[in-house]
Amino acid sequence: MNIAKQNQLLDEVRKMQLCGPDDVCYPYYKIMKDGNVAYIARLAFTWGLHLGATVHTSYVNRFCFPILTDAIQAFKEAESIFDVPKSGWVAARPENRL
Repeated sequence: MNIAKQNQLLDEVRKMQLCGPDDVCYPYYKIMKDGNVAYIARLAFTWGLHLGATVHTSYVNRFCFPILTDAIQAFKEAESIFDVPKSGWVAARPENRL
């Protein structure tokens, strides 16, 4: 996927998540090495690291972190939807949990 298409996908996922340029999470959207989108979003009581987002689904896997810096570190290390953060997370959610 070329850079223009990557940026377009990231913008579409940000729009789906209602994440504007002034949002604290705006810089934390990326295309991982496996071609899937990862991003951080504020949840009710934690910060969520979402792996495998598309314009149609929020995530394939999500990890919840009480501390933003731990979520950012895991975001930087994530390369695939199957990566499990080394530490700091308190809950995990698969997409088809219901």
